[in-house]
Amino acid sequence: MTGEIRFAVLGPVRAWRGDSELRTGAPQQQAVLAALVLREGAQVSTSGLIDAVWGAAPPRSAAATVRTYIYRLRQVLDGGGEHLIASIGDGYALRVGTDDVDLARCHAWLARSQAAREEGGKALAALCLREALALWSGTPLAGVPGQFAASWRAALADLRLSLTEELLSLELELGRHVRAAAELSALVAENPLRERLRELHVLALYCSGRQAAAVAALEDFRHLLRDELGVDPGPGLRRVHRLVLTGQQPYAETFPAELPAPTSETAPAWPSGACPGPGRCAAAAAAAVPPNPDRTNAPTPQSTSPGSSRKTPSTRAPAAPV
Repeated sequence: MTGEIRFAVLGPVRAWRGDSELRTGAPQQQAVLAALVLREGAQVSTSGLIDAVWGAAPPRSAAATVRTYIYRLRQVLDGGGEHLIASIGDGYALRVGTDDVDLARCHAWLARSQAAREEGGKALAALCLREALALWSGTPLAGVPGQFAASWRAALADLRLSLTEELLSLELELGRHVRAAAELSALVAENPLRERLRELHVLALYCSGRQAAAVAALEDFRHLLRDELGVDPGPGLRRVHRLVLTGQQPYAETFPAELPAPTSETAPAWPSGACPGPGRCAAAAAAAVPPNPDRTNAPTPQSTSPGSSRKTPSTRAPAAPV
């Protein structure tokens, strides 16, 4: 356990001792630290760290350079000792606690959100997802070079978007239609081919009393899919289309036009218990297929819509080097 030292990867790679930020070094040194953090306390071999930093074309001095980076990180984190970065076989392990890494905390909030939703606590589930999303501070692993970091960036960006989709789905179920519609309009503009976002956007417009806008949004997406990909909308959007055209109520409960959003005073306390970690958490996300499938485990996207059984897809983030 690191105790007072905390790490962040949901943005630039950073570390703190208490309230004081520590210097994590140059981008390649940050790549070494990120690989250790993302391995969740397990051993990472020297060759795995070389691969994380340089990929398939390392310099001849790569092993010596990695040892230099480990030395410098130990100086910063532990005053030069091996208390935090331990030498294990032909490699190293970061002795990090689940409460000490922002990504682990994100997965813990997600697990609590899923448990709350299964118990019928939609408002609590939404609050937990907002806490999870608040941990992001920009582009994950920002500025860290290499294909390993690039694969993680893609997977974590998709995780963030999928958490947002799950949150906005809950907001719609809770009757916060107008607020969700505004947020979804911006997300659709940034991710025009993301079908789940389109589905939620149409539902938000429809539930806000804007049936004509909902139909127009459906038609715009149908034309975009045909022009860009030569395909038709999937079953989720087709079900939503039928709901809109027939004037059906998509949710069991009915609400006023807009319910109040949660406040900081109602936010839940930090969940206790071990976090399952990025490689094993049942996340409401489908990580992007990385460029090198031999190094990662790509999940299969799943989506739901009103009238269909809800399933939470299980995902695996890119594997840390071994």
